[in-house]
Amino acid sequence: MQQQHPLKRPFKRTLRARVTTFLAVLLVLYVGYIYYWHHQVLLQRSASSCSARLTALGLGLPAVTQDHGYFATSASASSTSWQHSLVRQHAYQHMAADMKQRGLQLGGEVTQGLKQQDLFQHVPAAGKWGRPHVKALLHPLKVPVRAVVLPLLDHEAAMMIHTSVRHALHSLLTEDSIWWQDELLMHATLYHASTHAAPVPMAGPSEVLQEVSAVTSAMQEACPITAVLDRVVVSASGAVVACWQVLPGSGEPAILRDRLRAALPRAPPLDKQVIQELAILHTTVGRVLAPTKRPMREMQDGQSQVWNLQALASALGEAVSNVSDELCGLVAAFDEAWYVEESDILALALGGTFVKHPGKLKCPVV
Repeated sequence: MQQQHPLKRPFKRTLRARVTTFLAVLLVLYVGYIYYWHHQVLLQRSASSCSARLTALGLGLPAVTQDHGYFATSASASSTSWQHSLVRQHAYQHMAADMKQRGLQLGGEVTQGLKQQDLFQHVPAAGKWGRPHVKALLHPLKVPVRAVVLPLLDHEAAMMIHTSVRHALHSLLTEDSIWWQDELLMHATLYHASTHAAPVPMAGPSEVLQEVSAVTSAMQEACPITAVLDRVVVSASGAVVACWQVLPGSGEPAILRDRLRAALPRAPPLDKQVIQELAILHTTVGRVLAPTKRPMREMQDGQSQVWNLQALASALGEAVSNVSDELCGLVAAFDEAWYVEESDILALALGGTFVKHPGKLKCPVV
C-alpha cells in the first residue's frame, strides 16, 4: 500500500485555509460594496424631494381631492394612464391614512380572513445566545390556491427596500413582533384563479395546464411594467407595503387584470378576489405582529418606556415616511409573470410549498 508523502497533508490543509480566507475576503468586500452603493444612492436621493423625483419621471400628479370624483376612487381597463395613476395615488394615501385614523389593529385578522394565531407562532429564545423570533405556521390545502403574480426580480431594488425598512424599524420592534417577506420572493398579486376562501377545484393536471396556457397567452399580449416606488406604508392590520406607480408608456396593471379575467372565466368574481382595485400595484415587505410583550424603547435619559399601540403606530408611520423620502423614485421592472400553485396557505409569503409557471410579458406586435 502506497503511503502519502508527509508534506502533502499540511499542504492541502494550507491550500484549503487560503481558499477559505480568500472567499471570506471576497464576501466581505462584496457586502461592503453593496452597502456603500446603497448609501450613495440614498445620498443622491436625499438631495431632491420625492415629488420632484416623480415629476422628473413624468409622474407629477396633483394632490387627490374630492374634485377628482370617480377617477380618484376606482378604475377600469379603459381608463387613461393618468387616471390609473391617480387611482393608485388615492389608494396609497388612503392606506397610509387608515392606520393614523384607526390605529394599529394587531393580533386579530392579518389578511384574507386569517388571524395572526392561524399564521404565526412566537418562538422563545433558545439557550444563552438565542433570540425570540416568529415562525410561520403552514396549512396544506386540499385545493391549491392558483394565482398570477408579478415577482420583483430586480433583486437590487428588493434588497434596497428590505434593508431600508428593516433598518428603520429595528429600534421600534422586537424580533418576535415582525415577519419579514423573503426579499427573493417579493411580488405583486395580480389575479386569482382560485383562493382558499373561494376554491375552484380542477379535474386534473390537464385543466391546470389549460389555465397556464390561457395565462401565457394573456401575458404575451401585455407590455412589461416599469414601476416607480411611490411610498412605503404600514396598514392598520400591520402590513408593511411598498406602493408602486407606473411609468407612462409601459404596461398597466389594470389592463393586465382585465385580460386575466377574460382568460380565466371560472375564477372567483371581483368581490371575492384578494385584490379588488384593478390599478393597484404593491408588494408586501413584512408584517408587524402583536408581540408577546409590549416593546420597550430606550429614552435619552437612559430610562425605558413601555410603548402602547398608539405611540407605536405614530413611530411606525414616521419611520416608513422617512423610508419613502429615501427611496421614492426607485425604478424597477416587472417583466415576468408567474402562474403559481400554492399547496399551503400563503405559500409565497410564508415560505410554503408552491409550483411556479413563469412567462414573460411581451408587448403585442403591431
